[in-house]
Amino acid sequence: MKILLATDVHVNMCNGRYYFVSQVFSIVQRYYEHFGKLNVCARISHIQELSPSFIDVTDMIDEIVAIPSLAKAMVGVYNKKIKKAVAESDFVICRCGGIISYCAAAAAKKLQKPYLAEVISCAWDAFWNHGLVGKIVAPHIFFRTKSAIYHADYAVYVTNSFLQKRYPCKNESVGVSDVLIRPADEAVLQKRLKKIENADYRNITLMTTAAVDVRYKGQQFVIKSIPKLNKAGIRVKYLLIGGGDNSYLRSVAKKYRVEDQVEFAGRRTLPEVFELLDQADFYVQPSLQEGLPRSVVEAMSRACPVIGARTAGIPELIDEKCVVKRKSVQEIVNAIKKFANIDKMSELAKQNFKKSEEYEDDILTQKRNAYYEKILGEIDGDKNQ
Repeated sequence: MKILLATDVHVNMCNGRYYFVSQVFSIVQRYYEHFGKLNVCARISHIQELSPSFIDVTDMIDEIVAIPSLAKAMVGVYNKKIKKAVAESDFVICRCGGIISYCAAAAAKKLQKPYLAEVISCAWDAFWNHGLVGKIVAPHIFFRTKSAIYHADYAVYVTNSFLQKRYPCKNESVGVSDVLIRPADEAVLQKRLKKIENADYRNITLMTTAAVDVRYKGQQFVIKSIPKLNKAGIRVKYLLIGGGDNSYLRSVAKKYRVEDQVEFAGRRTLPEVFELLDQADFYVQPSLQEGLPRSVVEAMSRACPVIGARTAGIPELIDEKCVVKRKSVQEIVNAIKKFANIDKMSELAKQNFKKSEEYEDDILTQKRNAYYEKILGEIDGDKNQ
């Protein structure tokens, strides 16, 4: 069976080998284990050296269908190329929220090829919060994505309700997050509670894990909160994990005179992220666009108190008291001031740790596998008729 994966994510190429960052690798590996080798319709980045977070996926891929430009894809330049790739496939997996995915879905619908919409983010939020050009193209991409998901033969959503309501599918779907959380270890919670008990709440560490080169991740609003927290007697260190050009965020830190309180740590492996989460006092997710953010669940699994914006699936995860208005610097400040004490942080740590158990890999894998097996059974049945 020939499988085509359509995604806006970059395939990294180095010395004739293909690589994905670790989080994307885990998702592609799931597809490979269930459906076999993949043809991948995506952008290619040619790189000279490998980051520790890159994992070789060459043996999982049969062929790359290169899409050099998303802008050109949006106006149909690669439609014939994508249609040919779909025509040569038995089943198409569309990682929805981007441009290549809805192009592949449209081709699959036209050619009557079965396809799965994996709904991982909100296309509207992603493009509307991406500058003037993003606002211009957001309506077009939103409606194309909505149509792609509605007509999908199968759909998997990473949220429990948000994306389902905004992008409904007329056929049977399932909600399964794409997080990877190990079974809960009570020692993690006890370590956190001890840290909270011994903390100096005049000096706290905030942390965000997200790309630092896209403004819709919202780290600038946390940086802008630092002078206000300093004035309130709370000295902040803000740790930013994630790849990309950080020049804009550095300029914000410079403008607000807090360069010495903002640390860019670059890409990190998941074990390294967990180690840094254990050192943080608060995890902050100020995003303007998300699906159901894995980084929030990862923080919760380390019993870390979390403050998040009212965006997409974030309110599904954390206590309502910890949800702040999007773009509101003052609400971030108020939340940190409100919760920076032993009793409230201990309560949040316990709540978050308990909630994260719902997203343990074993539980989600069982649910996801059952859906994938259903898909395989139906596709094989159709082929044998």
